[in-house]
Parts: sequence; C-alpha cells; structure tokens
Amino acid sequence: MLSYRNDVVSGLFEQAEHVCRPDSPFRSAAASRLRDWWWREAESGLPHKQRFDVLDHFDAAPDLFLVEVLPHGEFRTRLIGENAKAHVEVGRLGAILRWNDPQAFRQVLWQYYHCVVTERRPMMCMGDVHYAAKKSRLYEGLDCPLSTDGTQVTHILGMLTVF
Repeated sequence: MLSYRNDVVSGLFEQAEHVCRPDSPFRSAAASRLRDWWWREAESGLPHKQRFDVLDHFDAAPDLFLVEVLPHGEFRTRLIGENAKAHVEVGRLGAILRWNDPQAFRQVLWQYYHCVVTERRPMMCMGDVHYAAKKSRLYEGLDCPLSTDGTQVTHILGMLTVF
C-alpha cells in the first residue's frame, strides 16, 4: 500500500507500508534479524518486551527506538538510538503523540503506530526521504508490537535504517 504520508507531507516522503511477514525482504541484515526474532517469539503469542535483549541486536542499537502505547490510544517515545534520532526522531523523546496533533506529520505517525497496534504484527516501510538541498536517501523501517502482559500491545520496538 502506498503511504498516506504522500498526501500529508507532499514531496518529502514516498513510502510503501505493509505488514511484515516472516519472509519479508530487508536490505539491512539487522532488520532481518529483528524480523526473525519477532516471528520466533510470536510462535507463543504476542512477544514480550522483557524477552528483547539489545545485546542480541547490538549492531542495530543506533537505529532502534522504543514507543510506549499509552491509554486512550496515545504514544510516547521512550528510547531513541543515535541514528534514529539524527534522521527523524529528534525532539520526540518523551513527547506524547495524539491522533489530533496540530502537526499533520505527527497525525500520520499516530495513524501508522495505531496500525501496528491494531494489526498486532510488525509493519514495515520502505521509501525515500527528500531533504532540502540534499540528495534523497533510501530508508527502511520495521515496527514490532510488544507486550508486557502477553495480551495487549504495550510497546512498539522500531528500527529505522537510512542508506
């Protein structure tokens, strides 16, 4: 599916988003390992946040971020790796993301996170980011729902790799 980001942030993003399957291809080896980890853990239900060990994904740490799912459908970014911060997450640490945020881009991000929670499966996105006065950059993302109780999605573990 072509992202609704094109409509909201015209000219900045061209992004395809869809559910990540166990065999979904990634350019990044680290993203492939995170995908494999999630699907192995999902064999016994929704993966538990406590089972994720960043040391098993140490090479991906700069690209990782953790989002907490709050009551009333809100989201808060709890942790941000240095690469993710440099590319898109700057200023988002601790901020609350709501469906009716005055910034259109944040509304779109809320829709995407909401989709991860609703699907209860990882979502992947791939596309190009076009910066003013810079060459466009190819990126891929993987956003994995996690749980602290095994039933509800309480967190989203995300990874953003820019090439």
